[in-house]
Amino acid sequence: MTAPALSYAERVTFEAICAAAEAGGVCPSNNQILELTGYNAAAMAPAMVAKLEERGLIRVDRRQRCRIVEVIATGKRTAVPDGHHSENPHVPKRADAAPSHLSGRI
Repeated sequence: MTAPALSYAERVTFEAICAAAEAGGVCPSNNQILELTGYNAAAMAPAMVAKLEERGLIRVDRRQRCRIVEVIATGKRTAVPDGHHSENPHVPKRADAAPSHLSGRI
């Protein structure tokens, strides 16, 4: 059984991520993905990245203010943006519990 073909927006997003990883650049921002795909809704950019991840094409390391993406087929990764020093993982909004590095701080 073959995997379904990528939609136009998925393909454009995947190509942009592959180009960034190949060049050693940072992952395209949500705004850049929206511009490339023609979507208006802010939620569509992270949804495109999540769909590619679900399909097993990429692996995403979500950080506080960026994402670093590995293209599974090549093993190449996008770069950490300049000035980004945090190693803290992404904490989703409405998380049930604070991550261990924040517990006890108020």
